[in-house]
Amino acid sequence: RWQMRWITRLMPGPRGVDRWRSEVAGIAVERLEPPAPRRSTEILYLHGGGYCLGSIGTHRSLAARIGRATACRVVLPDYPLAPEHPFPAALDAVAEVYRWMRRESGPDGEIFFAGDSAGGGLALALIERLRGETPGAAGAICLSPWTDLTLSGVPRDPEPIGDPMITPEDARRLAALYAGGHDLRDPLISPLYADPAGLPPLLVQVGTREILRADSLRLVDRARAAGVDVTLQEEAGLMHAWQAFAPYIPEANRAIASIGTWVESRARSARVEPTPRAPAHCERARREPTGAGPAQREAPDGEPTR
Repeated sequence: RWQMRWITRLMPGPRGVDRWRSEVAGIAVERLEPPAPRRSTEILYLHGGGYCLGSIGTHRSLAARIGRATACRVVLPDYPLAPEHPFPAALDAVAEVYRWMRRESGPDGEIFFAGDSAGGGLALALIERLRGETPGAAGAICLSPWTDLTLSGVPRDPEPIGDPMITPEDARRLAALYAGGHDLRDPLISPLYADPAGLPPLLVQVGTREILRADSLRLVDRARAAGVDVTLQEEAGLMHAWQAFAPYIPEANRAIASIGTWVESRARSARVEPTPRAPAHCERARREPTGAGPAQREAPDGEPTR
C-alpha cells in the first residue's frame, strides 16, 4: 500500500478543482468540484487497487481530471479494503454512498458510475446490486475494468503481453483476499457473470497490453448482445489503467478527454457557474492542486508524512 501511495504522489492534479470532505455512514468521501460544473450531473468514482489497495489520495488526481473533462462534480469514497474488510464490505459501503448522493441530488439528478481496474468492476457490481432501485446509474465509465475474478480470460502465457501493472499471480492473490471464501463467479464479485440486460450506457477503455484485456472485451460482447449502448475504446500498446498516468503520457490525456466527450453526449444537464455554498454536510478542504504532491501536508491516505 505504501508503494502505491508514494507512486501516486508524482501525479499532479489539475488546478482550480475545489475539494469538499464529508462522511457517509462512517465512510470518508471527497467531493471534487470543477469550475462551472453541470447543474445536476455527478460522477461516483470508485478507485482501483485490486480491492486491497488505493484510497482517496491515490486516485484524487485522476478523479479530478475526469471531473474537469466532464464538467461534473465527482464523489470519491474511501471504501473499506480487503483483507481486513472482505466482500461484501466495499460493495455495501459504495451502495450507501450512492444512496446519499441520490438523496442530495433529488429526483432530477443523474449519477454516472466510474472506476478503474477493480473500481470499474465494483461500479458494475454496484449496478447489479441496485437493480430494482430507481433511478439507477445514468451510465458507467469502466477504465480497464476487472470484471472476472476467476481470471478465466488471462492468457496461459502472459509474458508476450508485457503488462507492467499486474501479474496473474498478483491478481489471484488479490481475488482470494477480496472474495474471502465466496464464490468468485458470484455476479456481485465478478460482474462479467451478471445478466447484462438493462445495463445503462457503458464506456469501456482497455489497452492491448493488458493481461485483463479479455475482461473488457467479453463484457462488451455480452452487453452488446443484450442490446446495451456500449462504446469500446481500445488503445494499442497501452498497459492496465494507463489513464492514471495523466498528464505525463499523451494517451492518458486523450483517454480522459474522450470520457468528457462521451459524458457530454449523454448528460442531460448543461454546465453552469459554480455556487459558492458547500454541499450539505460537507467541510471544505484547502484549495490547492488536487494531486497528492509535496505541497500537501498529509500523505495520500491521510497519514502524517514522515
